[in-house]
Amino acid sequence: MLLGVRTQFQIYIRHAIVASVAGIIAYIVWLLYDEWSPDMRLWKSLGSSAFALLWFTVFIGPASVLCKRLKSFVSWRRETGIWFAVTVFVHAYLILDGWIDWSVVSLFGFQYIADLDIYARSEPGFGLANMIGLLVVFFALILAATSSDRAVNYLGVSSWKWLHSFAYVIFYLTVLHVLYFAFIHYAPSPVKLMTGALIEYPANPLRFAYLSAFLSVFIVQVAGFIKIFRQNKQYNEEVHMPVAKFKTQIKEIKEIAKDTYEVSFVRPNDFLYKHGQYIQVSLSGGSLSAVDDSRVLSLTSDPGDKSVISVAFRNTMSGFKSALLSRKKGDSVIVEGPFGNFVFPGSDTRRHIFIAGGIGITPFMSILRCAGSGSCNVNYEMVLIYANRSEEFVSYKREIDELSNALSNLSVEYVTGRITEEVLRKFVDKSMQTVWWIVGPPGMVSAVKQMLVDIGIDYDYIRTEEFAGY
Repeated sequence: MLLGVRTQFQIYIRHAIVASVAGIIAYIVWLLYDEWSPDMRLWKSLGSSAFALLWFTVFIGPASVLCKRLKSFVSWRRETGIWFAVTVFVHAYLILDGWIDWSVVSLFGFQYIADLDIYARSEPGFGLANMIGLLVVFFALILAATSSDRAVNYLGVSSWKWLHSFAYVIFYLTVLHVLYFAFIHYAPSPVKLMTGALIEYPANPLRFAYLSAFLSVFIVQVAGFIKIFRQNKQYNEEVHMPVAKFKTQIKEIKEIAKDTYEVSFVRPNDFLYKHGQYIQVSLSGGSLSAVDDSRVLSLTSDPGDKSVISVAFRNTMSGFKSALLSRKKGDSVIVEGPFGNFVFPGSDTRRHIFIAGGIGITPFMSILRCAGSGSCNVNYEMVLIYANRSEEFVSYKREIDELSNALSNLSVEYVTGRITEEVLRKFVDKSMQTVWWIVGPPGMVSAVKQMLVDIGIDYDYIRTEEFAGY
C-alpha cells in the first residue's frame, strides 16, 4: 500500500489505537477543566484532543529528521490526521449548535442590543477566530478524505503531496485559533472594565501547553531544514561537476526495447560527468515551440568512454521525442549539463541495490557500464531489481545479462508487473549495510519506498528519483 500498512486488519488496529488515545486525551482535559461549565468542558476537551493529534501529525516528520529513532512513528501520520479531522469536526459542530446556535451574526462576533436596536461587535477577534476555525475544519476534511491509497493513485503522487503539504497551513491556522481563545478572548478588556461587564472566568491550565506545542513544531521545522540544507550542500559540493553548454552531433539512434530508444551523441573532450547525472538536450531550429524544444534526460553512457554520451527514453510521441527520433546521424543538437546529485559511489563497503521501474533503468546503466568497462572502481556488491509491464519493454536486456555474467559483484532480478514486498524481502540482509536506490514513475517510487520502510529499512538508506513523464 502506498501510504503504509500491509493488511486491512492492521489498519483497523491502528485506527482503534489512535481513537483510544484521542479519547484518553479528551478525558484528561475534561478533568483539568473542572471549574468550567459542562458545555465548555466538552468543547475544550474535544478541541484539545484534536490539537494534540494535529501536533503529532506535523511534529513527527521534521523531528524524525533530527532523531532517527522517531522514524518508525512517521507512518502513523495518516491515522492521526484522519482522527484529527473527525475530532475537530465534532468540536466545531457542537460549538455551532451550542454556543453559536447556528447564527451567522453570532459566528462573526456580533450580538443584538435590543435597547439600541443595533448589532454590535461583542469581542474583537472573536469572529475572525471562528472563521479561521471553520477554514481549518474545511481543509482537515479534504485531507482526511484523500488520506488513502486510492486517492494517491487517482490524484497522482505529485498532486497528492502538494495537497497534503497544507497540513502545516492547517496547523498554524489552528495555532492562531487556539492561542486566541487561550490568551485573548477571556482576558479583561478596557470595554469590559469601563462598562462593568467584566466576568471572572476560570483558569485555563493548558494555555502554555498550547504555546509550547506551537514552539516545538516551529523549532523542529527550522532545525530539520537547517540539517537537510547542510547535508545537501555538502553532498552537492562532493558531486559537483562543471556545467557546460555545447553543440554536438547525433552519433546513433537505436531501439533498445518496445517504443524505447537510446540516442548517442559525440562527446567533447572536456565534458565531464558522473554516473547517475543527467543533461538537457535541446533541438536547434525546427517548428517546435519553446516548451517542446528541450528535455532533461538521464545519461546512460559510461563516464569513462571519452567518445560518446548517451540518453534513453520511452517514445511517448511528444513533440520533442518525435522530433529527436526523426533526426539523422550527424544532425546537431545542443547539450547542457551535467546536472543532478543522484550519484552512485565509485568505491564503498556497503551493498547497493538498484530498483528500476521501466525506463527508470537509465541512470543505473551508467554505473553498470562503468563497472563493466573497468573505468571506475566499483568494488561493492550490486543488485539490480528491474520491473516492467512485460518482457518486450525490458530495455538493455542482452547487455544487462552480459554484464551480470561478466561481473562477479552484480546480480539481476527481473520482475514482470509490480514489485512486491515479497520480492524486496529476498534481498533484505540485516547483517549487511545496504543502500537502496529507486528510480521510476512517481507511484512506483512511492510504493516501493513505503514497502522498504514497512520492512524496516531506515529512510537514510533509501535514495529515490522520480521520472514523471519519461
